[in-house]
Amino acid sequence: MSRPQVIDDQEHERIYERVAAIDVAKDTGMVCTRTPHPARTGARRATVWTVQARMGTVRALGRQLAREGIEIVTLESTSDYWRIWFFVLEACGLAVQLVSPKRTSWTRSGWPG
Repeated sequence: MSRPQVIDDQEHERIYERVAAIDVAKDTGMVCTRTPHPARTGARRATVWTVQARMGTVRALGRQLAREGIEIVTLESTSDYWRIWFFVLEACGLAVQLVSPKRTSWTRSGWPG
């Protein structure tokens, strides 16, 4: 029997318990959180709602997500509308990544042009 090879997870293979995704449009964002279900062990719960793309509401969302223990927020945007969401949520202490259906994912170290 050969000795097993151990391979550490790559950054893109990490699994998070508490996540949020936001589909960003010009004036709003459709927010979805996935968290452990509070009453059913091993189950998950998704919550979906719309948030206006305004500084105050995005900041309030960031505080809410931080209170809920969200570990990472994924933004999906095909235009420049993502900027307010990215910077405000990051300022709230959240880990934020940007993805585009046209390209691969980006993080702060590799913004799209």
